[in-house]
Amino acid sequence: MTVSALTLPAAALYPGLVIAAPVTVTNTGDVPLTVTRSSLLAPTTASTLSNSLTIGLAVVANAAGCTSAVSPSSSATFANAPSTAVGLTLAKAQSGTLCVLVALPADAPSLSQSSSAANFGVVLTGVQA
Repeated sequence: MTVSALTLPAAALYPGLVIAAPVTVTNTGDVPLTVTRSSLLAPTTASTLSNSLTIGLAVVANAAGCTSAVSPSSSATFANAPSTAVGLTLAKAQSGTLCVLVALPADAPSLSQSSSAANFGVVLTGVQA
């Protein structure tokens, strides 16, 4: 399985804002796969901002369908990201699009201001369907 690079918009987050960016997931194996979010990797330097973020995933028809208005099928925080299927099953040689949504809740602490949350990871795995 391969996953294209995630490039999030370079927007300053504020409470209540959701930013979104697509990734293409391709099944390069010989059997159908169910795509699972295995974990979230927090930034190497944790901050009040990174501790407040919610990371969501949603299956969309194409990259243009990945907007901040999309409702995630799964979401988690760096502190609590159990493994979960994301709703995407791929046949051999098939590709699909996932929308990665990063949200700063409206009730985020004010100390989140001027913080950074760069270089985090969303770990996706393919489980034989």
